[in-house]
Amino acid sequence: MGIELISKIVIDARPLNGNKNGVTRYVSGLINELITRKNIVIILISNRKIIYTGEVGGNVILYEDDKLWSYFPGTLWLQIRSNYICKKFDAKFFIGTQHIIPLFLDRKIHRSVIFHDLVYLKHPETMLRTNLVISRLLCGFSLKYSDRVFCVSNATRDDISKAYGLSAKKTSVIYPGAYLEASDKYVSKPLNKDKSRVYKFLVVGSLEPRKNITKFLESYFKLREINECVNLTIVYGHKWGGASAVDTKIFDRASNDPSIDIKYSITDAELISIYSESDVLVFPSIYEGFGLPILEALNHTKIVLNEIPVFREISVYIDNIQFVDFSKPVSDVASSLNRVTLSNVDVAKINASGIACFSWKESCNRMLNSIGVTS
Repeated sequence: MGIELISKIVIDARPLNGNKNGVTRYVSGLINELITRKNIVIILISNRKIIYTGEVGGNVILYEDDKLWSYFPGTLWLQIRSNYICKKFDAKFFIGTQHIIPLFLDRKIHRSVIFHDLVYLKHPETMLRTNLVISRLLCGFSLKYSDRVFCVSNATRDDISKAYGLSAKKTSVIYPGAYLEASDKYVSKPLNKDKSRVYKFLVVGSLEPRKNITKFLESYFKLREINECVNLTIVYGHKWGGASAVDTKIFDRASNDPSIDIKYSITDAELISIYSESDVLVFPSIYEGFGLPILEALNHTKIVLNEIPVFREISVYIDNIQFVDFSKPVSDVASSLNRVTLSNVDVAKINASGIACFSWKESCNRMLNSIGVTS
C-alpha cells in the first residue's frame, strides 16, 4: 500500500477579518473548497483574530499571531514572521491572498500570489495612503519573486502583463465560484410597459471613486424625471477614497430621497432577499478586477453592466446580460436605464460554458495542479 503524501499550505488569512468586501469573499470561497481536499493541510495565518466559521483541526490549522505581533502593521508582520511559521509547520507552499508575498521566504518554499486587481496603479485615489505606498513598494517584487501568479480574471492578467511585462506562462486565471444560494425557481416578473408597478434598481458594492456611484445617481435622478415608477436600493460595506468616493451633495440628496433605500453592511441572508426582490442589479464601475455581485445576483435578477473589458469577459459565460455605456452623458444613460425597465430580457443565468468557469471546485483544481499539489 502506497504512502499518502500530505501537502502543507500556508495561506495569508488576513482578509478573514469579518469584512464583506470582494477580497474577503474570494478568499473565503477559496478556503472553503480547499479544506475539502484530501492530503492537504491548510494553515491559516494572521496577526489578528481570524474569522473562520468552519471546523478547526484535522486538515485546518489556525495560527493567530495576535499577541505582541498584533501591534505591527499586517504587511510588516507578514514579511517578518511568515518564514518562521512555514518552518514551524514544515510547510512547502505559501499562498499570498492580497497581492503580496513574504520576500524572505526560504527558496525551497513554493510561493504563489493572488492578484485581484491593479487599483493601486489604475485608481490610486481609491486607496488609503499607507496601503497605496505598501502596494507600490511590494506588489512588483511579489510578482517578480512568486513562482506562480493567480489572477481573478483575464482582464487582470492582461493589466499585469502590460504594467510589468509578466510572462503569461507564470500566470493562471482562477475565477471565483458562486457565493450565495442561487434560486432555480425564479419566476419572471411582469413587464412594466404600462408603468403599473415600481421597477426596483439595485447597486451593490463599496463606495469609492472607481465604482462610479456619483454618475449612476445623477442618471437615476434624471430617470425619475421621465419615469417615477422606479426606486433604488444601494447596499455597501465600505467607503474608500474620502470625500471623492461619492459627491457629497449627490449622496446627501440620495440619503433624503424617499425612493432610495441605502443599506450598510448587511448579512448574506438579507442580501439574497434583496437580490430576489429587485428587478435589476446595475454595476456602473469604471474599473474592476472581477465583480462578485454579478455571480451573487445570478438567477435572482436581471443584470446591467457598464462597458468595461472585464464585464465583457464575464458576460460570455452568462446569458441575458445587458450593457449600458456610463461614459455617455447623464441624459443618455437615463434613457438607457429607462429602456431596461421596458425590456423583456429575463433574469441573468449562467450558461453551459460558464458552469465550470465559475466553480470553486474547478478553480481549486487548476490552482493546485499549477503548483504541483495533488488532492
